[in-house]
Amino acid sequence: DEPVGAQKEQSKPKVESKGPKKGGKKENSHPQCLCVFKGHTDNLTCLRFSTTGKFAGTTAEDRRTIVWDLSKIPPTQAQNLSLELDHGISVAFSPDDKYIGVAYARSKEVKIYGMKNTKDGALSQFKSGQKGTLIGMQWANNGRFLVTCSDDSKDNVHVFSSKG
Repeated sequence: DEPVGAQKEQSKPKVESKGPKKGGKKENSHPQCLCVFKGHTDNLTCLRFSTTGKFAGTTAEDRRTIVWDLSKIPPTQAQNLSLELDHGISVAFSPDDKYIGVAYARSKEVKIYGMKNTKDGALSQFKSGQKGTLIGMQWANNGRFLVTCSDDSKDNVHVFSSKG
């Protein structure tokens, strides 16, 4: 007999880890988790898949943008851009996967790189012109426009032609 108002101890669901051990403890992971992207050393600011699904791009406060080749699991780093004096806030792929755009947090610039060799540097760059904090960027599916957005309600979306 249990006293009135006594609560039964609820059993906690068991979570079995299929992930690697870290520091002697198992990392919890979902059974459907295929892999973990590892490469950044600071907080991520953006993850975006290319329209074709062949690539993913990540930016982080570690001043790096990584392009991940998704043809195999786990993915490999296809490109690794080191961003000097600033960090990427957003990344966007052109619809044909030939170009990758990176929006920079502090300078509010957008730089376009060729996917074949990002080490050649930016092929094009321009100021977004936004007054607020730059919070995102997306390439239109038809490839005609590149859009940036900020947290300023009076100036939050800028649309750019992707030609030129």
